Amino acid sequence: MSGLAVIYGNSNRSEVEAIMQTIIYRGPYASGIYEGDRVILAQNYLKADGAVSSNGTMIPVRSPSNPDLMICYDGQMGNWADLASRHGIPDGPFREERLLLALYEKYGKNMLKHLTDAIFSLVITDGKDIFAARDLLGIKTLFYGWKGDTLYLASELKGVLQATREVYEFPNGHYMDCSGRLTKFSELPKSPPEFRDDSVDAMVRDIRQIIERSLRSRIDFALPTGGLLSGGMDSSVINYLASRIYKEKFGQSARLKTFAIGVGESEDIRSARLIAEHIDSEHHELIVSLEQLIEALPEVIYYLESFDPSLVRSSVSNYLISRHAKEQGIQILLSGEGGDEVLCGYTY
Repeated sequence: MSGLAVIYGNSNRSEVEAIMQTIIYRGPYASGIYEGDRVILAQNYLKADGAVSSNGTMIPVRSPSNPDLMICYDGQMGNWADLASRHGIPDGPFREERLLLALYEKYGKNMLKHLTDAIFSLVITDGKDIFAARDLLGIKTLFYGWKGDTLYLASELKGVLQATREVYEFPNGHYMDCSGRLTKFSELPKSPPEFRDDSVDAMVRDIRQIIERSLRSRIDFALPTGGLLSGGMDSSVINYLASRIYKEKFGQSARLKTFAIGVGESEDIRSARLIAEHIDSEHHELIVSLEQLIEALPEVIYYLESFDPSLVRSSVSNYLISRHAKEQGIQILLSGEGGDEVLCGYTY
């Protein structure tokens, strides 16, 4: 998770600084501002965003072949290695930004067709025009607003509100040009997929391979990494695989740190203990009261920027256990979020 802010039109440095101040927690490790005649870009990073060592790289990141071309970006690419190999992009700091700039130079807006395994919000500019886009599912946040003819973009709603009250959510699966026109570049299928007459064993094998490939392409344990473990199917699968990969990298005696949260001695807490013992993780528990959950609500809603009951409910627990994991030195947390949605685990 990183933070970005862009002003296009009647640019004002004090405005972009105010926006970035509201989202400073998204990236206190590295940051920078570019100020041009018609556009100001600002970006901040956590270490987990790939900015482990900037090696003097300017932020926002610029294209090595065209210094006028630069990008603000919050995202994660599962197919980076394949695309980088095909386009000659070396590994290193800001590798995804450098790849995205190369794709834009070669394909323009059609670069989005190549981001088939990525979540992102991004803004690319040559100092004169801008190109903004958000991933198909809207996993990465992006908001925009207008004040007269000036366009504002930022990672969070509260950021854009520093400059204007006319604020909109950037629609997922769309890109925007410098006129502010939005164009859909991708959408989910409108009809169900064709029926597959595969055996259960074949389907299980495919799902196993997809999950493991996804995990291995995203996690390298270069930074302190742990797992949120509820004891449910989704988080158990992720932590089982992560623990196995962790032991492959650091030795069979190495133990992945896992974290569970519960109100008292809950069923989740007991289930998480069983899984933690099975995968031989270094398990940590956080037992909280209902009062602690209620007390955290205002802060959670402030960061979440949503009042959706089911989302707030799960986010309170995630917020408290993530804060606890950070106190243990963890910088990256794995979770089972999304598994229920993909595999129809809900009854509604």
